Amino acid sequence: MEKAFNCKMCGQCCQGNGGIVATIEEQMAMADFLNICLSEFQDQYIRKSKDKFFVQTSRQGTCLFFIPDQGCRVHPVKPRTCRAWPFFRGNLMDESSFDMAREYCSGINPDISFNEFVRQGISYLEEHSLTSEMTNTPANALNISGVRGQGAEGRRLKEEGRRLKAEGRRKKAEGRRKKAEG
Repeated sequence: MEKAFNCKMCGQCCQGNGGIVATIEEQMAMADFLNICLSEFQDQYIRKSKDKFFVQTSRQGTCLFFIPDQGCRVHPVKPRTCRAWPFFRGNLMDESSFDMAREYCSGINPDISFNEFVRQGISYLEEHSLTSEMTNTPANALNISGVRGQGAEGRRLKEEGRRLKAEGRRKKAEGRRKKAEG
């Protein structure tokens, strides 16, 4: 079976000012990895917005931890959101979002179907305990509730449910008809 994603370490996913949420635990791990105290780490790398902490970006919109031609400076302890790419909620829920991500990210297999991407994505997130259902992360991208059932298997199960309901209604109507005749 073909893999849905194979990271090329190109840094495309490190671009943009969208916001990588970093929990206090993740911040502590990155601070330890960089051999600095948490408060220094937060002063240099974190911005707070409401109740969430985000990794800052450069003026060019690149994550402060991304080093061109080298990759992520904190790769072994990078936040869950980064580890989950490209299996974000939007890409798992919406085929047009998946198509845009596939065009943007060279690591996404260009031949993989949306349904297979969803299947492998959910499996990857669960296997690595990256969903917000499994962790205390406030990152919305990792909230996959409602994603199950979006792929081919989910559609098959829904269709099977509809078929069984229709069959039940048909049998009920047939029973009423026989009772009326009898």
